[in-house]
Amino acid sequence: DLLHLPGHTVSLASDQEGLKQTLLDAYSQAGLTPPNLKDVLAPLDLTHKQAAPVLKLLVDQGHLVKVTEELYFPPSALDGLVEKVRGHFTDNETLDAPQFKELTGLSRKFAIPLLEHLDKQKITVRVGDARMLRKK
Repeated sequence: DLLHLPGHTVSLASDQEGLKQTLLDAYSQAGLTPPNLKDVLAPLDLTHKQAAPVLKLLVDQGHLVKVTEELYFPPSALDGLVEKVRGHFTDNETLDAPQFKELTGLSRKFAIPLLEHLDKQKITVRVGDARMLRKK
């Protein structure tokens, strides 16, 4: 955690500001099927390392949620996912990967990282091959 003076804001160079907007545009409308980061950066001729400071800023400011090194999601999409998963547990004790894929309509590419993210966020807890809703 960093300290800063009251009223201090982070300012970006114009090329970084453009990258910030490109990333926001690419991810904000993507929901639970975001583009691969490499695919977003390729037309800009940028590497992950070059984009990392802007990505970190977007995560720190709450505009994106980092699930893996390559997968970033808009917070609103993850909020909706949490509600859907909690709804599943009103009638079910467990949730396995195939059920999660059916519930969300997602491919394994997105389903497994998202299930792991829900575990890390203490929404679910993994028990064998399934998840259970974590007790508060």
